[in-house]
Amino acid sequence: MMRNMKLGTVMAIITTLLALTSPTYGSFIDFTSMAADIPVSNQFQNVVFSLSGGNNPFGAPTTSMLYQGTQWGGLTNTNSGGIYPTAEFLVATFEAPVTGVQFSFWDGGYNGGNVFRVYDVHQNLIDIGSLAPSGYVSAEYDLTSLQGVSSIWWDNGYPANTSGNWTEFLQTLSFTPMTAPEPSAFALLAAGLLGLVIRSRRAYSGPCSKSNL
Repeated sequence: MMRNMKLGTVMAIITTLLALTSPTYGSFIDFTSMAADIPVSNQFQNVVFSLSGGNNPFGAPTTSMLYQGTQWGGLTNTNSGGIYPTAEFLVATFEAPVTGVQFSFWDGGYNGGNVFRVYDVHQNLIDIGSLAPSGYVSAEYDLTSLQGVSSIWWDNGYPANTSGNWTEFLQTLSFTPMTAPEPSAFALLAAGLLGLVIRSRRAYSGPCSKSNL
């Protein structure tokens, strides 16, 4: 009876590990396809959006299509669809570490400090980059080489020339949740446990007796 219970436990573990080896699919969010003035916080799976710092860090960031027919529009660093006053930071916080990060962003030019910062789960800075493409155009940012991304902070630079107000637009964001350990490790462990089950069953059955020959 005890041996059967042990074999049942091992088989349950193998089933769980094999389930965990299923692929994890990424997320893609297109804020430019949303209507204007939509507050965005935790509507999307695996990520929460918020505001921080500056003149107006209250409430949830909202979408804006203030400039229809242009490249201006997306999720803004304001709670009022892009209208001043603005927060300094638009923040994306992931529920678990992610990889494969890409985003497109519109920023109205260089003001002296508009950058993005990427942090891991321990709040270590793992990447920083400028949000100042030349001209009034949307730019693509490829951070797919980064692993274990926990949050992204888009900083409007809190520019003195506009009393701290500077509207920014996050247009698209894509990412893939990470799994730990890697699926290949789960598969190897499951294979080892399966071998243990087979060996245990053979040992339990024992050699054939003479009466059965």
